[in-house]
Amino acid sequence: GGSVALSDIVLSNNNKPISFWVKMVLRWMGIPSCNLWSVDDYRNKLQSMGYDGEDVTIQCIGEEVFKGWSFLPQWLLHHLDYALVVAKKPKSTNTNPQQRSTERKRVAIIGSGLAGLSSAYHLLQSKDAADIDVDIYEANDRPGLAGNTTLLG
Repeated sequence: GGSVALSDIVLSNNNKPISFWVKMVLRWMGIPSCNLWSVDDYRNKLQSMGYDGEDVTIQCIGEEVFKGWSFLPQWLLHHLDYALVVAKKPKSTNTNPQQRSTERKRVAIIGSGLAGLSSAYHLLQSKDAADIDVDIYEANDRPGLAGNTTLLG
């Protein structure tokens, strides 16, 4: 068993098509519209990979994450949300349930940008935090978006 966790920007309006202007702004940000999924799209994709509804948890936390995103206009943020997606691997055939309950869960987060740090924070604030070890791996010298910062002057 085990879990796969990720965080991603998702579309907040599941049933409405993305407007031309939203697509253009996101493309300017480096996010092609083909990479934008709604929560339902994530569920359907994971279901096609063999995870049923009980194995998938999606928590939308955009309100918290987007608080500091003053560089993006509110009309754009209205179309987006930020989601933590967890898909549990199908359970193994372990016949000893006590062995499973005493094992600590190990989570590897790739990247210390907004998505990685936010995922680690929410995992460590969860009700299962005492049973989770979180490791964050970053290729740059500094965590967060600081590695992409350009100092002027």
